[in-house]
Amino acid sequence: MHLTDHSHNLRIDLDTKGFEMAPNEVARVVDSLSPLGKVVADFPVSDLNITVYGHPRGGSFQVKTALVLTGRTLVANTEDANVHPAFEQCVSSLIEQARAYKERLGGLDERTKHAQGTYQDVVPSREPDAEELDRAVRAGDYAAFRTASLPYEESLRKRIGRWVARYPEARAKVGGDLALADIVEAVFLDAFEGYQKRPEGVRMGQWLEGLIDGTLKESLRDPDAVLENVGFARTMRDTQDGTA
Repeated sequence: MHLTDHSHNLRIDLDTKGFEMAPNEVARVVDSLSPLGKVVADFPVSDLNITVYGHPRGGSFQVKTALVLTGRTLVANTEDANVHPAFEQCVSSLIEQARAYKERLGGLDERTKHAQGTYQDVVPSREPDAEELDRAVRAGDYAAFRTASLPYEESLRKRIGRWVARYPEARAKVGGDLALADIVEAVFLDAFEGYQKRPEGVRMGQWLEGLIDGTLKESLRDPDAVLENVGFARTMRDTQDGTA
């Protein structure tokens, strides 16, 4: 199915792949966009593209979103057993990204933004090797992927730290049950697993930023599972690096 709708100061383009979304689910999706619409109401361009993939065998749904604003495209994607929770995670991520983008458009020059700690893009410390990233993913080599993605690590860590500060529950857990490094590793693991499905034409750093919110919320919802996956990922890195 395919739907185009103009609501909440957004031009909404909704497409489903592999299944038909019930009318009441479509209405629920559109209705839940009001908070996002308020955040982007001042933008002359605010187009939201939503694609929902149904996976009947796995019993899950993958939601991919791209919010096209004046001068920037924000992306988020996640997967869940039900459509609406996955969609809500994407919308929450887009709201946070849109607020940060509006903050960066507030008139401060780049030097002032860095000095005040409000510059929040995930940017690499040096130019990454895109071909090395591609080869690592094709080979299923997580250690090589992490090595190739190291230029993003420090910026991603700082961005996650700011994201954590927005959630009281996260602030309480990080430093206790969860370490910031665990969430950073979980984001890179999600990136490794979803790399081949990332949206075309979106910078790697911007895409990593779009993964933060869903990974953080999953870390709060089921920390044991996330820590288990992170531990396994680190074991893979050590083994493939020959240090285990």
